[in-house]
Amino acid sequence: MTAAATPVVMLAGAVTAAVVIPLLIAVQQRARLGQHVYEDAPATHSAKQGTPTAGGVAFLAAALAGFALTGAKPQSLPLLILTLAAGLIGLTDDMLIMRARRALGLRARAKFTLVALVAAAYVAWVYMTGVAGVQQTWFGTTFVLPLWAWALLAVLAIVGAANAVNLTDGLDGLAAGATVPALIALQLTARYQAGTAVQGIGDAVLGSLLVFLWFNRHPAKIFMG
Repeated sequence: MTAAATPVVMLAGAVTAAVVIPLLIAVQQRARLGQHVYEDAPATHSAKQGTPTAGGVAFLAAALAGFALTGAKPQSLPLLILTLAAGLIGLTDDMLIMRARRALGLRARAKFTLVALVAAAYVAWVYMTGVAGVQQTWFGTTFVLPLWAWALLAVLAIVGAANAVNLTDGLDGLAAGATVPALIALQLTARYQAGTAVQGIGDAVLGSLLVFLWFNRHPAKIFMG
């Protein structure tokens, strides 16, 4: 994947989201499903009750599109599986909430444990396959981390990012608005650290995020879930 291909992959992700998100909204509205606000949430959040959710499905579809366009590589396959696995945990949580029609999905401890296990499996995979390792180069300077420190920091970064997005979801434009600049920074880092091998998935998800932000702006038509 070349730098010139980035806009194409972003466009593919955006188009995928532009197709998937309206379908998610229509299906949930027809079935009278949607967001359920926690009982102890501020009164101002009550207006969001019933708003369609599970918008993250569009990101999973975009990730698949980005992977298909850029091809399977040792760096990108584990990243795709990590993305899909974490997304399925979130989707399961959303489905349980919609089924119960209450803001009671997976318990926080269960979600944290599942995401941590997925993150640990991903970190172990990329280390054993030689995709990433304890030697990291930043701006011409090479650092060698102890294996335990590298693995711990990697797992904490993944789990922390997942929980940060989860905590910011629920307010119009907040989760997507905060994620877009963070993902841009990660994409630039990926290009510097790993070339363009892992960029396809991130570029596609970035394109889908921009489309999601349009639907998630005030008044939100859908939430990330």
